[in-house]
Amino acid sequence: MTYARQANTWAAAVTWAAQILGREALAARLGVSASRVDQLRNPMRRDLALLDQAVAIDAALAAAGFGTPILDLYSARLRAAGPGAALAIRGFGSSPRRPYLEAAARRALPLLRRGLALLENAFEPVPAPAAAE
Repeated sequence: MTYARQANTWAAAVTWAAQILGREALAARLGVSASRVDQLRNPMRRDLALLDQAVAIDAALAAAGFGTPILDLYSARLRAAGPGAALAIRGFGSSPRRPYLEAAARRALPLLRRGLALLENAFEPVPAPAAAE
Protein backbone atom coordinates (compact mmCIF):
# COMPACT_ATOMS: atom_id res chain seq x y z
CA MET A 1 0.00 0.00 0.00
CA THR A 2 1.24 3.49 -0.82
CA TYR A 3 1.14 6.08 1.95
CA ALA A 4 1.21 9.82 1.63
CA ARG A 5 4.35 11.08 3.36
CA GLN A 6 4.17 14.56 4.78
CA ALA A 7 7.24 16.70 4.15
CA ASN A 8 9.59 17.19 7.10
CA THR A 9 8.70 13.89 8.76
CA TRP A 10 10.97 11.04 9.78
CA ALA A 11 9.19 8.70 7.36
CA ALA A 12 9.75 11.14 4.49
CA ALA A 13 13.44 11.46 5.41
CA VAL A 14 13.93 7.68 5.45
CA THR A 15 12.01 7.39 2.17
CA TRP A 16 14.29 10.00 0.57
CA ALA A 17 17.38 8.19 1.88
CA ALA A 18 16.11 4.90 0.46
CA GLN A 19 15.49 6.54 -2.91
CA ILE A 20 18.94 8.14 -3.03
CA LEU A 21 21.01 5.27 -1.65
CA GLY A 22 18.77 2.42 -2.72
CA ARG A 23 16.61 0.37 -0.40
CA GLU A 24 18.97 -2.60 -0.23
CA ALA A 25 22.07 -0.44 0.22
CA LEU A 26 20.40 1.52 3.02
CA ALA A 27 19.38 -1.72 4.71
CA ALA A 28 22.95 -3.02 4.48
CA ARG A 29 24.29 0.25 5.90
CA LEU A 30 21.86 0.02 8.82
CA GLY A 31 22.45 -3.70 9.35
CA VAL A 32 18.77 -4.52 8.90
CA SER A 33 16.60 -6.17 6.26
CA ALA A 34 15.08 -4.26 3.36
CA SER A 35 11.63 -4.93 4.86
CA ARG A 36 12.77 -3.14 8.02
CA VAL A 37 13.67 -0.11 5.89
CA ASP A 38 10.14 -0.30 4.46
CA GLN A 39 8.77 -0.27 8.01
CA LEU A 40 10.79 2.83 8.81
CA ARG A 41 9.41 4.49 5.67
CA ASN A 42 5.82 3.79 6.72
CA PRO A 43 4.30 6.95 8.21
CA MET A 44 1.58 4.92 9.94
CA ARG A 45 4.10 3.19 12.21
CA ARG A 46 5.61 4.72 15.34
CA ASP A 47 9.09 3.21 14.88
CA LEU A 48 10.71 6.65 14.91
CA ALA A 49 8.70 8.10 17.82
CA LEU A 50 11.88 8.22 19.90
CA LEU A 51 13.19 10.90 17.55
CA ASP A 52 10.13 13.04 18.28
CA GLN A 53 10.79 12.55 22.00
CA ALA A 54 14.43 13.57 21.54
CA VAL A 55 13.32 16.78 19.80
CA ALA A 56 10.88 17.47 22.63
CA ILE A 57 13.61 16.94 25.26
CA ASP A 58 16.00 19.32 23.50
CA ALA A 59 13.23 21.89 22.96
CA ALA A 60 12.33 21.82 26.66
CA LEU A 61 15.95 22.14 27.75
CA ALA A 62 16.67 24.91 25.24
CA ALA A 63 13.57 26.83 26.37
CA ALA A 64 14.84 26.57 29.95
CA GLY A 65 18.24 27.88 28.86
CA PHE A 66 20.16 24.62 29.17
CA GLY A 67 21.12 23.98 25.55
CA THR A 68 20.44 21.01 23.30
CA PRO A 69 22.43 17.99 24.56
CA ILE A 70 20.83 15.49 22.20
CA LEU A 71 21.47 17.66 19.14
CA ASP A 72 25.03 18.28 20.36
CA LEU A 73 25.64 14.55 20.75
CA TYR A 74 24.10 13.84 17.34
CA SER A 75 26.34 16.48 15.75
CA ALA A 76 29.43 15.03 17.41
CA ARG A 77 28.56 11.54 16.21
CA LEU A 78 27.87 12.80 12.71
CA ARG A 79 31.27 14.53 12.64
CA ALA A 80 32.89 11.28 13.80
CA ALA A 81 31.19 9.41 10.95
CA GLY A 82 33.52 11.05 8.43
CA PRO A 83 34.19 14.19 6.45
CA GLY A 84 31.15 13.86 4.20
CA ALA A 85 28.87 13.59 7.20
CA ALA A 86 30.64 16.48 8.93
CA LEU A 87 29.96 18.71 5.91
CA ALA A 88 26.28 17.90 6.24
CA ILE A 89 26.20 19.53 9.67
CA ARG A 90 26.73 22.94 8.11
CA GLY A 91 23.60 22.33 6.04
CA PHE A 92 21.54 21.29 9.06
CA GLY A 93 17.89 21.80 8.30
CA SER A 94 18.54 22.29 4.62
CA SER A 95 16.80 20.74 1.67
CA PRO A 96 18.31 17.71 -0.07
CA ARG A 97 19.38 20.00 -2.92
CA ARG A 98 21.61 22.15 -0.74
CA PRO A 99 24.78 19.99 -1.02
CA TYR A 100 24.59 20.27 -4.81
CA LEU A 101 24.17 24.04 -4.58
CA GLU A 102 27.08 24.31 -2.15
CA ALA A 103 29.29 22.25 -4.47
CA ALA A 104 28.36 24.47 -7.42
CA ALA A 105 29.09 27.59 -5.36
CA ARG A 106 32.49 26.19 -4.34
CA ARG A 107 33.34 25.54 -7.98
CA ALA A 108 32.25 29.07 -8.95
CA LEU A 109 34.14 30.76 -6.11
CA PRO A 110 37.51 31.11 -7.92
CA LEU A 111 35.78 32.69 -10.90
CA LEU A 112 33.89 35.08 -8.63
CA ARG A 113 37.12 36.02 -6.84
CA ARG A 114 38.81 36.70 -10.16
CA GLY A 115 35.90 38.86 -11.28
CA LEU A 116 36.03 40.80 -8.01
CA ALA A 117 39.77 41.39 -8.44
CA LEU A 118 39.18 42.70 -11.96
CA LEU A 119 36.46 45.04 -10.73
CA GLU A 120 38.63 46.30 -7.88
CA ASN A 121 41.46 47.00 -10.33
CA ALA A 122 39.08 48.79 -12.69
CA PHE A 123 37.86 51.16 -9.97
CA GLU A 124 41.17 51.87 -8.26
CA PRO A 125 42.37 55.42 -8.78
CA VAL A 126 44.79 55.64 -11.65
CA PRO A 127 47.85 57.76 -10.89
CA ALA A 128 48.01 60.94 -12.95
CA PRO A 129 50.71 60.96 -15.62
CA ALA A 130 53.81 62.88 -14.71
CA ALA A 131 53.81 66.47 -16.02
CA ALA A 132 56.13 67.06 -18.97
CA GLU A 133 58.85 69.63 -18.28
